[in-house]
Amino acid sequence: MVRNKIKFWRAIKLCIASTFLIYVAVVWSNLSHKNQLSINNMSEEKTFACVANCMDGRIQNTVDSYMKEYYGVAYVDMVTEPGPNKILAENKDKAIVENIKKRIEISVHHHGSQVVAIVGHFGCAGNPVSKEDQIAHLKEAKKTVESFGLGIKVILLWIGEGWQKAELVE
Repeated sequence: MVRNKIKFWRAIKLCIASTFLIYVAVVWSNLSHKNQLSINNMSEEKTFACVANCMDGRIQNTVDSYMKEYYGVAYVDMVTEPGPNKILAENKDKAIVENIKKRIEISVHHHGSQVVAIVGHFGCAGNPVSKEDQIAHLKEAKKTVESFGLGIKVILLWIGEGWQKAELVE
């Protein structure tokens, strides 16, 4: 009789231990699956683009919205200077150009940006010239950014009067 009770309690302990292990395995599997989903969502949410943009606050939101809409990114790294298209086109002030390059490299290497936009805009105090001259600067600036050798797409944007719409410059 004592032997039967011992066998009974051993069987109960074995059932409890088995049930506990199954429970732990199920919970662990669910947590792992949820963590994997979180990791996947996090990587999707952390997509970046980079913009060499004018410091002018009137165009910041327009450029940010354009990059998010047309390139499907969650975040836009802004590298701001007054008249960056002129600075990059002329390529005279090596210190500023090198600083812009360093910030774009951070965006590319640390945030994974695959596209960089260079922006010119109406009413720019840093580059107070006509739209035609600014577009010529944008095209020269593109050559400078491509010379950085980052292997990324470089696009050009023009923000017109009113600062509400970004146009892709071909």
